[in-house]
Amino acid sequence: ISVRNAGVNDYFGFLWEGFITIPTTGNYTFELISDDGSKLYFNTPYSVGAAALVNNDGIHGAYPISNQLNIQAGLYPIAMTFFEKYSGESMQVYWSGPGIPRQLIPNAAFTESYSTPADNIAPSAPLNVKAILTGNGFMEIGWDNSSDNVGVTGYDIYVNNVKKYTSIQPTTRIDTTANTSYSITIKARDLAGNTSDFSSPLAVTTSPKANGLKYRYYEGVWNNLPDFNALIPKKTGSTPNIDMSVRTPGRNDFFGFVWEGYINIPTAGNYTFELISDDGSKLYFNSFYSASATALVNHDGLHSAYPVSATVNVAAAGLYPFAMTFFENSGGETMQVYWSGPGIPRQLLTTSSMSAGSGLVANMSTDLAPAITARSQVASASAEAGFHLMKAFPNPFSDRFSIQFNNTLSGGNASVGIYDLSGKMVFRQHFGNIASGNAQLLVQINGNRLVPATYIVRLHVNEVPLKTWILQKDDK
Repeated sequence: ISVRNAGVNDYFGFLWEGFITIPTTGNYTFELISDDGSKLYFNTPYSVGAAALVNNDGIHGAYPISNQLNIQAGLYPIAMTFFEKYSGESMQVYWSGPGIPRQLIPNAAFTESYSTPADNIAPSAPLNVKAILTGNGFMEIGWDNSSDNVGVTGYDIYVNNVKKYTSIQPTTRIDTTANTSYSITIKARDLAGNTSDFSSPLAVTTSPKANGLKYRYYEGVWNNLPDFNALIPKKTGSTPNIDMSVRTPGRNDFFGFVWEGYINIPTAGNYTFELISDDGSKLYFNSFYSASATALVNHDGLHSAYPVSATVNVAAAGLYPFAMTFFENSGGETMQVYWSGPGIPRQLLTTSSMSAGSGLVANMSTDLAPAITARSQVASASAEAGFHLMKAFPNPFSDRFSIQFNNTLSGGNASVGIYDLSGKMVFRQHFGNIASGNAQLLVQINGNRLVPATYIVRLHVNEVPLKTWILQKDDK
């Protein structure tokens, strides 16, 4: 930035563009330290609408923001932007990668212009195309990196033989509709414009859309609610609302239920939830069920049917994770859930209750992606076996949070995805291979401008969704 006009130390900006040489295939971390804002664009020329790999925008002091990418060896377009408002002015770009310790990117890595050499060799076809995550309205797919004599610069994704998406990484998100069949194929591209053969097709048929709740039915003798996740259910399925009639016919004692899904909060404000049960029950708001989660309404124990309620302030309308548990020991068996809120008089919580009051289709839904893949149960047993003491903190967070765990297995390529409550990925940060032992991943949202809301945070290892948390982003 010393090439600026002499004596100008405030109110200026820069755009640098060129090409960068990636010497070896592998994971590369790019880091910006700037005062004030900066961005780094990889494998794309600069435009205001392009997605920055590293976003350190805004007015701030000099602190680091980084992101990681798995890159094939080759030459790639790169661009960096910077502005200085007042006070200190600094702009530094670091990188690290295979055989490269963290260092300022040297001049030798950059070239101002580039002429594509004669290259008639196409990349190899992508292999192992697979669905990583499916849900209501979207599907996330992944595949193995292609190889090329110069370097793969991107992938073209075809849906039902029509090119729909491009990606510079071996993963992408595809929009879907319910009860529809898709054939997905992928081609790799290199810098000379050569394209590979199509990958083998991935055939996917999405499920019909359904409102209601997922349920798990158990049988056993308890005086208090057990840890249902440690037990094997007798029956699972979907139900329009809280319905105990799906239990074993003739069984009126010694059984339990877990119901999970989403509840549609139509208006911000205070909502009261009330349990009337015989015997024990709990209600979890903005949380899926786990024995260690804090219940909003706790009506546990052996007792007759009487009401217990609690009120929660919901800052924004939208879909929120929701769960209820119940057990019956002996005697009468009752489970009812009432709610009330802005414009909603006290009434039973059923699939139709909100449609009658607000014109919405339903107040509870099982369809979103986290209802299908929300807990660590979706990860393979072998992958999950190596990870222990997993936690995400703080909750709520503002511009960053950490994921901490103990990894008893060496290796594993880690990434963290953030999803809104419709299941759409809104942010992803790659961390590369993780060593064995205690590890902590710092997820930095600076400049990404996620609005204050409830988000689904998912830890992936080797593209397997290993663990999911529900975190709240505040506006501090």
